[in-house]
Amino acid sequence: MHSLTPYDLGETYSTEALSHLVKYLRSNDKNNVRLAASAVSKIASKHPHECLALLPELLQALQTSEGQVRQYILNALARLDLPEDVRSSALIARIAKSDEKHYNRTAAGNLLTDPITAPNSYNSKPSKKHDTATPAIKLTGEQRRVLTLPLSGAVKIKGVAGSGKTTVAIYRVKQLLESGDDFFRDTTLCVFSYTKSLVAYVKSLLGDASSDQNVVTSTLHSWIYQFLKPSGYWNNYKVAKRWELERSLTDAIATLNQKYPSKAILSKSVSFYADEISWLKGNLIPDLQSYIGTKRFGRGSQDRVTQADKEILWELFVKHEEQMRARNLVDYDDFAIIALRLIEQTTDFIPPFSHIVVDEGQDLSALHYALIKHLVSPDTESITIIADSAQQIYKSGFTWASIGINIRGNRSIELKRNYRNTKQIAELALSLLAQETDTEEFTEQMLPERHGEMPWLVNSQSKAEMYRHVDEALKRIDLNTDSVVLLHRKRRGVSAISNNLAAMRYNSVEVHSQDIIDLSRKICYVCTMPSVKGLEFDHVLIIDLNDDVIPMPEGFSDVDDELHISTERRLLYTCITRAKKGVTLFTSGNPSRYVAEFDPQKYVIR
Repeated sequence: MHSLTPYDLGETYSTEALSHLVKYLRSNDKNNVRLAASAVSKIASKHPHECLALLPELLQALQTSEGQVRQYILNALARLDLPEDVRSSALIARIAKSDEKHYNRTAAGNLLTDPITAPNSYNSKPSKKHDTATPAIKLTGEQRRVLTLPLSGAVKIKGVAGSGKTTVAIYRVKQLLESGDDFFRDTTLCVFSYTKSLVAYVKSLLGDASSDQNVVTSTLHSWIYQFLKPSGYWNNYKVAKRWELERSLTDAIATLNQKYPSKAILSKSVSFYADEISWLKGNLIPDLQSYIGTKRFGRGSQDRVTQADKEILWELFVKHEEQMRARNLVDYDDFAIIALRLIEQTTDFIPPFSHIVVDEGQDLSALHYALIKHLVSPDTESITIIADSAQQIYKSGFTWASIGINIRGNRSIELKRNYRNTKQIAELALSLLAQETDTEEFTEQMLPERHGEMPWLVNSQSKAEMYRHVDEALKRIDLNTDSVVLLHRKRRGVSAISNNLAAMRYNSVEVHSQDIIDLSRKICYVCTMPSVKGLEFDHVLIIDLNDDVIPMPEGFSDVDDELHISTERRLLYTCITRAKKGVTLFTSGNPSRYVAEFDPQKYVIR
């Protein structure tokens, strides 16, 4: 191991590397010290007790004048079972009180024996303009582990619903904004969020930092749209409306039905073909042979796609794409492809961001991450991914290794504690999630300690009866103090709810059904189920939990489409976990199959 660099020594995760790291920790080369401290963090993730042998060298190096070196050493110390005399030492206390870097003050504060003296929010003296007039972000318990994450390379913050992932993401943003001096360049940072509502929420948490010209907060599709504008792309093409996309697919299917009569693969729903084409684009499948050689999981056990089927589906894909281009149309899946091609063809392209933070990262595709990797500086390669596989509501599955993103060792943290829900709400949601079979990427959840009322299931025989029960449920809620959201799987269902609320004379309540939700206002929102990802409300009412509504019938490829059933189940789980105080589920006919999947002891029938 004598010839290995500090980075290579860390990658061994072996205690044999510790003796070889001593010379690097004692080095006058600050970069070697920083990398050696990072290596100790990696090894300590598996051998924390053995790494205490390097404590004298770490404490000596901690007295350096280089802020980033101190940060990496504090990260390493955070992974060790430090003696009390070290935790209460004057050195740690001095850094916690007066270090020029706020993330160092916070990290040292968390090491101190006395937690009262440990700063836990961004409310100390700002060291850069990004800190001014910014809301305090308080880290609680396991959330403080974000302090140990490196400032460069890919990292992943994985957490259960209600664990404060977005709060931790904002802290991470602030941490990265302060790191500009350490990388000897101005920091340019982008936060990609899932919906316009979540973008607005993230901006509100960022405060003044969100208006900094070096900080961008956007959905990925919105950013790509603006990125393509200067090239004049939108002068020639427009984004297809849903009916235009379906017409193109229907025309292509009709053509192939003439060529291949009586082929079962051509008798599926239009949404099946739309999903398959989205999957092809999202996984960067370049040709038929690659498609044939790629496993396609989750399509159901009765009617799996064969090689012969794939040959026809590829022909359908090609025909559909030809028709779309002939009509000057693109769909949302094309955005990232177009941007990626433009970047790859631009020889002098300069990545616009030194750091990128991706919220709700489980629902992006391999294609999206291929683009994001091009947008971040090679000096930092800093991509922070906030994700929860249990809330994955789009069919874009991949592994991080398969898309070339290395998240190992101290590059990942898990948040297991649910701070949002009551114990009763969490137990109902988890009883539904227990029906999932592919749980390898799930984070084990620690149930909340806070108690509340049991969730309600209200069965009705008609729409009229259901809305009478909705009226009764709303009357039990103080609409002047509590936020309420009524959710439906379909847009036309949102319109029906809005009309019925108006008929109930809820004139003092603003019914909201637009894309952007202003969470600072206590009103009654009406939204589609996918639009509330990442958000929270005091009360969640889910309307029309019927078998002809969810799982959405149009999404089935066959009666046993396991992937679609799983995706819709995770969507329902996500919606339930938006609630802080109460959940009420309403049926108006034949209940959804998911009602039978709930543990009957976890809800009350009213």
